Amino acid sequence: MFGTGSGVNLVTEIHEMTLPVETAIPCGLVINELVTNAFKHAFPAGRHGAIRVVLRELDSARWMMAVEDDGWGCRPASRSARRFAGPRPGLHPGHQIGAEVELRREGGTSFTMTFAVQRRADA
Repeated sequence: MFGTGSGVNLVTEIHEMTLPVETAIPCGLVINELVTNAFKHAFPAGRHGAIRVVLRELDSARWMMAVEDDGWGCRPASRSARRFAGPRPGLHPGHQIGAEVELRREGGTSFTMTFAVQRRADA
């Protein structure tokens, strides 16, 4: 269902970095959920498109993680929209790391988290 023959291209822009485990796990959970949901819901009936995953440094203390697609779009009342932008922000993995979260639904769906990374002396 999600293989290379699906007509959906997965594009990554992942910069090399070392994250503390307390940051890496929430980021991984969010990326996994959003990419899975995009494959399942953004491209109905064999529609072609792209999913883009970005993880990059904004400055020496802040990073940005984004998952974007050019598919059908995420309806405001969908389970995924509620889970990641709903009224219980303390439960969102991004909020667990103090991230600013933005969800846009224009020409597809774009989910962005901006978060601080504490650099360890031994990293």
